[in-house]
Amino acid sequence: MKKPTYSIHVPTEQFGFVAAEGFETPEEANEAYVSVQALVLNGEGLPEKEWKEFLNLYLSDKKIPDGVEMWARMNSAQKWMVNEVKKTKARINPNK
Repeated sequence: MKKPTYSIHVPTEQFGFVAAEGFETPEEANEAYVSVQALVLNGEGLPEKEWKEFLNLYLSDKKIPDGVEMWARMNSAQKWMVNEVKKTKARINPNK
């Protein structure tokens, strides 16, 4: 009789996911899930120097060259920070 194995299914975006199978124990599957989830959520993002340059431009309301491309390369923590700053700016200057 074949020994049962475990698989994981980690959501990465609205209709995307990462899947892996063949784990022998639930503990192995859980460790893999946590590792993959951390990579998906945090990712590499913008390097520190680029992130600081982006933030300086954004906070000073200057045009950001390649802003769309930079947004695509940000990790979820960086995107969260940009959205929080955006909401704060909207509260402080509602007519802008």
